[in-house]
Amino acid sequence: MIEPLRLLERKTLIAPLGVRFWDVATGGYVSDGLRVTAYPDNDRLQSTEATPNRSGTFVLHHASGLHGFEMNLGNLPFTDLLPARQPFTVEVRDERRRFLPLKFEADLPCKGFFKWRGPMTPRGPLDLPDNSSSVPLFSSTLRPAPAGMAVLRAELYESPSHEINNVRITMPAAWAVLEARSQGRLLGRGIADEKGRLALIFAYPPPRDSISSLGSPPARAFTAGIPFLQQEWTIQLQAYYEPTALSSPPASPPAPLRTSSRSDPSIPNLRGILDQSPVNLFLDEARTEPLTEVSLRYGSEFFVPALSPPVSSPLEPKALSILFISPA
Repeated sequence: MIEPLRLLERKTLIAPLGVRFWDVATGGYVSDGLRVTAYPDNDRLQSTEATPNRSGTFVLHHASGLHGFEMNLGNLPFTDLLPARQPFTVEVRDERRRFLPLKFEADLPCKGFFKWRGPMTPRGPLDLPDNSSSVPLFSSTLRPAPAGMAVLRAELYESPSHEINNVRITMPAAWAVLEARSQGRLLGRGIADEKGRLALIFAYPPPRDSISSLGSPPARAFTAGIPFLQQEWTIQLQAYYEPTALSSPPASPPAPLRTSSRSDPSIPNLRGILDQSPVNLFLDEARTEPLTEVSLRYGSEFFVPALSPPVSSPLEPKALSILFISPA
């Protein structure tokens, strides 16, 4: 006869960090393909990797300096357990390259889901769900466009060009932010990568109706509107760019995880990116043709200004909009 299993000891690990990530393009949570590491202050030699649980929350265990809290060595109630918080840096990379890398600060340990605090400047209705208990992720140019969504692909450059040793160099507007609006409603927000390349993915605006506002409602009810495949919208664009405010300027490819004791400079700080100042967009480097709006047609993967032909960029095989930004 098999004796019943006796529980001799129970060990409970208390995670100092539980964080979820939010795809700003689709509105869904992301848990697959991400590599999330955290280290105290800027010491990457003390990095610890967080792992996703069954609910898609990334949970951090065995973080440097938090062993006593995690093991609850004093057997205290959780409400009495929280020690003095320590500043940590959290880096996020997508191994599938769908999203741009980013980093943010977190004071650990924290109770409940980590609530990322963005910049104080309001950025419109694309706020984080669940009372900001998620960290936003932004699409890279390598991400395939989700079915039924619009995509604006562009390369952003600074204007005027820089001169280094009498050589004129056009600098990419690394980590610039671009927003798309329709009739004042924010449709989407995207971030350029370290080379100024951007994929702004957003849902199409509501269909326009060709029916005149004149006439009674019953008459309009029997009149067909514009077919969705023939829909066209006017989209307003607004850029944000302030390279001097970014704590992580563009750099060479990141170093291996444990070869540097400092924070990886090639990964931008999320708060610094979203706290940049508004700037103007131009079609030309001389800044004689300002760009404030474009036409969007249903079904096209990218769109360029109506007066400009598609440009094939040497950095991206797909046709792109080549735009210029005057730094703040």
